[in-house]
Amino acid sequence: IENNPRDGKAYYELGIQYKELKEFEKSEEMLRRAVELESGTVMPRLNLAIVLQKQGKIDSAIEEYKKVIEQTPQDAEAHFGLGFCAFQQKNLVRAREEFEKAVECKENYLDAMVNLGAVYEQMELYPEAIRILIKSINLNQKNARAFYNLGVVYEKVFELDKAIACYKNAIALHYHRKEELIQKIIKMEAFIKENNSK
Repeated sequence: IENNPRDGKAYYELGIQYKELKEFEKSEEMLRRAVELESGTVMPRLNLAIVLQKQGKIDSAIEEYKKVIEQTPQDAEAHFGLGFCAFQQKNLVRAREEFEKAVECKENYLDAMVNLGAVYEQMELYPEAIRILIKSINLNQKNARAFYNLGVVYEKVFELDKAIACYKNAIALHYHRKEELIQKIIKMEAFIKENNSK
């Protein structure tokens, strides 16, 4: 950048480095400059949207994701980002549309599938949630969040044995809400035992 202050690619690469270091404000500044200088390319704008999202600047992130989709309508990452932003804003219908679009654009897009499962669960579309979460677990059996989300769905439909199995898998894979899950399992196992003895 010192040698060539109008080198958009250099600003982009520096923005990515700051993003990796979680220095999001500096990353945003560099990526905005890259977007100005490299207006025809999508990656600087996509990463700018991600960095804005990580800072909680949801409305600004949405604007940038939309601009990416105007340029490349089949951009799975941009649809995923819009889905994530909609979910943050509690707009489940929009989140569902965008996560579904992300999966449509990029087959076996695991993060989008796991998030879509969570959206289906919140919309009380339990069969759809179970189907997509089982599919995501079949793709990657080390995804703790997929097991957790599936456990939540099974608990809601009162398939407690399956819920317990999913939660145990999530714990084994070091899911961050381990203590909470252990308590859930204890309560469910006690409930099952009590009802079996009647």
